[in-house]
Parts: sequence; C-alpha cells; structure tokens
Amino acid sequence: MQRYEVEAIFEQKKDGLFEDINISSQKPIAIILGGQPACGKSTLINVAKKDHPNLDFLTVNGDLYRQFHPNKELIKDPIKYPIETQIFSSVFTEKLIEEAIKRKCNIIIEGTMRNPDVPLKTAQKFKDAGFRVEAYIIAAPKEFTQLGLYNRYQEEVLSKGQGRLADIDSHNKAVNGLMKSANQLYSDKAVDKISIHTYLAKERIKDFNLVNGEWSCKSMPSIFIDESRSKQMKNKEILNTNIQRGKELIESVTNPEVKKGMKEALLQLQSSLEKVQRQEKGLKKGFF
Repeated sequence: MQRYEVEAIFEQKKDGLFEDINISSQKPIAIILGGQPACGKSTLINVAKKDHPNLDFLTVNGDLYRQFHPNKELIKDPIKYPIETQIFSSVFTEKLIEEAIKRKCNIIIEGTMRNPDVPLKTAQKFKDAGFRVEAYIIAAPKEFTQLGLYNRYQEEVLSKGQGRLADIDSHNKAVNGLMKSANQLYSDKAVDKISIHTYLAKERIKDFNLVNGEWSCKSMPSIFIDESRSKQMKNKEILNTNIQRGKELIESVTNPEVKKGMKEALLQLQSSLEKVQRQEKGLKKGFF
C-alpha cells in the first residue's frame, strides 16, 4: 500500500478512536512501553494506569490497526500476516500519535523498543510538544516469550477462529534491542522516568526518576534488565506453567509451521527447566 492510502483510511477512522478520551487540562503524559511480543505489555498498561489513577489515556497498539487493512483476510496466514501488514500498521500508528499530540491527549504507546532510534525519536517528539514522557519496560527472558508467541496465537485460534503470530525475527531483535533502547533513553535523559518490570508485569524491578536533570539511580537500566532475566530463568514455577500450557495447546495446532516452531520453543524451555533442576541438585553445569 501507498502511504497516502493508509492516511486516507486513518482519516476515516480517527474520530472513533478518540471517543471518550478527554483532552488533558494539565501537562499531558506520554508513556512509551517496551518489551518483546508476548511479554505482558497488556498487563503493563494497567500498571501504568494505576500509577496515574486520575488520568484518562489513549492506548496505541499498532497490532490492533491491522484490522483496518483492506486485505485483512491475510490474517488467515499467520506467518505472512505480520509482515504483509507491517507498513500499514506503522503508518497508521504514526498518524494516530500525531493526532494525539495535536489534541494534547494522555497516551500510552505499545512498542518493542527493538530499534533504539524509535523510542528516542518518539520521546523527543512528545517532549517538544510539552508532554511529560515516561518509559515502562518489561524485562522478560527470550525463552518465555518465544513459546508465549505460539501459546498466544493458539489461544486466539481456539477462542476466535484465527490468531496473530508475531514475526520471530522481530521478536529476537527486540530481546536484544530493548537493553540498548533503555540505556539510550537513560544516557540522553530523553524521558522523565524509566520503570522496569518482570515478565507479565508481575513485579516492579526498578524505577528511575529524572529529578533536576539527574537520575535517581546511577546504574544503567540494562544491568537490571539482564539480572532480572537471569533470575526469572531460574523460577521453576514460571517455567513449569509455561511448559504445561504449551503442551496443552500444541495438541490442537494444525498449522505445520506453527507446530514446528512451538515444538522447538517447548524443547528450549524444557531444557532450561532441566538445567535449573540439575543445579538445585548440586550437579555441575552440563553434567548428565
């Protein structure tokens, strides 16, 4: 699709997207989310809203706008769908953000932060428009979300008849890019707050607050992200829960490519669980 075609569709849909969203009477807030697909950003949105209980937010999720694509039946092919609709989703989201800035709306933007330039430019755009900007991040292990992609897809297939499957390459890039993005936002003092959370936003790991031009914590965000990911990979309860859910769902998967990817993700997570169990028994790494 051409850009002008996406913009025309946006103009048709935009007013409906701003229904029941109040214009901020004070300095508006923009919250940028970061984390690879299937890490729990939907729950993180609720956490962010609870941190600002008296505010209304427009929530921006590029995946949701793929439904406005003229060829949305592409969703029937879970492998091609995210790739074929990516440009449409990106342009639509960009226009929605521009409109939110014009209307001075409090806004929460879902993203992966796989490319450090994107959250940095987004933050600067809101700063220039007079917004307070905060970054909320999920530090999830790659192994959790790799299986989570397939679990989420199959759950949607069973409940809705079709599902969305995030591109695995984009997922992997987001795992690594997140730490670089967080450090860049920190180093450039591009945001007023950085809040880091565990997988599925179950626990708050660390808040960084920019006060009078100085951060409340002198350590880089990537240190906390990396340490938390390693710690979570030793959590047998989460490992077991994800594995069991994957085993339950894989029985109903009919798409051969999805089934293959899901098996590989399951084996990887099972291997991680076995490693933790060996370590608990005092066995040396790699000893069977």
